[in-house]
This record gives sequence, structure tokens and C-alpha cells, in this order.
Amino acid sequence: MKKIAVVVSVCIVAILSLVGCKDKKVTINVNNFKVNTMAIQKDGAVQAAILEEFDKNYYTEEELESFVKQEVENYNETNAVEDEEGEKEELVSLVSLEVASGQARLVLNYAGMEDYATFNGLQATYMKLAEAKEAGILPDQMVESSSGGSVGVEAIKASDDASVVVVNEEFELMIRGKVSYYHNGVLLDDGKIQTSGQGEPTVIVYE
Repeated sequence: MKKIAVVVSVCIVAILSLVGCKDKKVTINVNNFKVNTMAIQKDGAVQAAILEEFDKNYYTEEELESFVKQEVENYNETNAVEDEEGEKEELVSLVSLEVASGQARLVLNYAGMEDYATFNGLQATYMKLAEAKEAGILPDQMVESSSGGSVGVEAIKASDDASVVVVNEEFELMIRGKVSYYHNGVLLDDGKIQTSGQGEPTVIVYE
């Protein structure tokens, strides 16, 4: 993780155990996540959390928090667009930052996957299935969640309005919906998948 790994690994890294279901907003238990985790809402908004070792010999908790807040402020100032009243939308916001037992726990909200990727200097994508097919980003073979079997792109039965997520980092990823197809990941339940973080990106199709 480049920039958030610079946001909380440089002065530490940055970026969710989740609680959620198809009918409610997917949220992070900010006090109890045990692994790097990401939650994606129906509208594509992202919440991400990172657990990272914290060494007080190099910087204090106050310095780390100040650094993260400044990075968030700079990003919003540079990238947010003013509304009719001249106010800028928060594209990235700090939810919580805690340090305990030698670990830093950082949770950030993002307006969308593009902001997550840009803020952290990473590659990550969220789009509709029709767009993903046209862009050619789907792998040749994906696992069908209902059967556990492998199917080709042409055999995917999800609607063109289904959502597609592509991530390269290792996360416990929860979505508001049901995973229909996936590639390079481990399905934990209908709405949760463990991404790989190694080799090819993890690709998820869900409705």
C-alpha cells in the first residue's frame, strides 16, 4: 500500500471486522477489527481500516494523527468540487485513529473507490458489469458462488447493472449485496470475501 502505507507507515501505514447485511448499510466495528478490512456500500462509497504496528520511538500518536488529518485536508482541498453554495464535499474523512498495545488502528471513509485508489496511490476499481465487460477487465475464468464451479466471462448470468470490484490489496472485504462471482479470493459468506493481495487482482461481481 503506497500512500496510506505512507500515511501510517511513514510517520505508519493507513486503511476494516465488519457488521452488515444486504438490507442495511455495511459498517466497520471500529473498536474490534482484527485484520485490514474494507466495506463497500450500495452507492460505491468505501470505508477502509488498517491495523499497523506503531513505534513510538519514531513518532508520537499526536504526530501521526496530525499527519493523517493534513493528508486528508490536502486531498479534499485539491480534488473536491464546490457545490452551488461554494462548499466542498468531503471525498475522504477520518473516522477514527487509535493507538494501543503497539498498534495503530486507522479507519477512513471515501466517497468512492476512485478516491480510495487516488488517495493511497493504489489501483482499485468499482464499476457496473456492463462497463467491466466493455473495458475488458474481467478475468477469463471466475468462480460461481452458488456452485463453486469455474465459468467463463460469457457464462456470467448477473445483470449488466451488477457491481464489479477489483482490488490488489489484502482485505477482508464486505459488500452490501451478495457475491455472485469472484476471482483470486476466498468466499467467507454471501457478502464477505477475503481478497488475496498476491498475484492477480481479486475481482468480485455482486448484486
